[in-house]
Amino acid sequence: MAPTSRLRVVRAWKAGNPEDGRAGWCVEFKYDVDGVKRLKRLIPPAERMWDDTAKVWWISADYLPEAMRVAPALEAITGQEKLL
Repeated sequence: MAPTSRLRVVRAWKAGNPEDGRAGWCVEFKYDVDGVKRLKRLIPPAERMWDDTAKVWWISADYLPEAMRVAPALEAITGQEKLL
């Protein structure tokens, strides 16, 4: 797997963790095996969660910088929040 593998963001929105309400983002990616493997290596399991029904990842706000390494478009999407 190339270290530059990137996930393409389909959509993303601010959302609390469904289990404990911690701040974070739900993100839908275009599926990419290598990108998902890289995401899992960069973000600990307690800081991410896969929702198999909705087909989205919940990612802790504390780990957005790591997620942006795999999905650079997240920077622009999450940055829009500051403009509102």
